[in-house]
Amino acid sequence: MAHVTNSVTNTVTEFLNYNFNSFARIGGAYYGGGDSGLCQLDVDDADTTDVVTPVSAQIATGAYDFKSSLQKRMTDMYIGFRTDGSLELDVQPDEGQVYTYELDPQGITTLQQRRAPVGKGLRGKYWKFWLRNTDGCMFDIDTIDAAMVPVSRRI
Repeated sequence: MAHVTNSVTNTVTEFLNYNFNSFARIGGAYYGGGDSGLCQLDVDDADTTDVVTPVSAQIATGAYDFKSSLQKRMTDMYIGFRTDGSLELDVQPDEGQVYTYELDPQGITTLQQRRAPVGKGLRGKYWKFWLRNTDGCMFDIDTIDAAMVPVSRRI
């Protein structure tokens, strides 16, 4: 159920069987978000019924230096997440090569912190991370924690 308030007349309209709690327009397409995930909303001109299609979604961080000007090596990464499918994690040190890792939900659908299987040899000052669903599945992200060890500089 959804309630919509007209900001001009202050009237309230109630929509039943509408499973979205948020909406967005991205690049000319409309999307609805709710407990079932993010879906693109299309109108079929033949019968004017809404067609809901699961879409790919991703979150990205900016370049982060972990408050240190030194080169760092990642030792561990932990992500607090919930999903009903598989996620992919991209890691990019110093705007170089992007490394992709699969995060298996392991049949757990509750919000839990899990260790991400990242490579131990990655080094860099600035780090970027991306998380995305691989098949339109729902996902929630709570935390992204990366353990970094400073690497001394060479002169």
